[in-house]
Amino acid sequence: MSQFDDMIQNGRDKAVAAKARIGAGLDEAKAATGDLAAKGRDQAQKLAEKAAPAVQRGKDEAAKANSKLKAAAENGPLSLIAGAAAVGVLLGALLPKRSKPEE
Repeated sequence: MSQFDDMIQNGRDKAVAAKARIGAGLDEAKAATGDLAAKGRDQAQKLAEKAAPAVQRGKDEAAKANSKLKAAAENGPLSLIAGAAAVGVLLGALLPKRSKPEE
């Protein structure tokens, strides 16, 4: 073999070795990513399981409030209107005063 052929073969050998290292690194990255994804799914599942009772309680409380509001609207619509007006006045009083710009 000539020196040129040796250089070409050496370059090929290095390219094959680099390809193998890159492939191994890629496999390790895929495995690590898969592990992280699995851990993320597990954590999300645990969180969902812990949150489910609170979500259900919230739904139950919203349903109770809705039925109470409907009953109040049916039984005493004027008191409901007066309450809404009082809330509006209170919110209006809490808003900051706006001064007119000087001309």
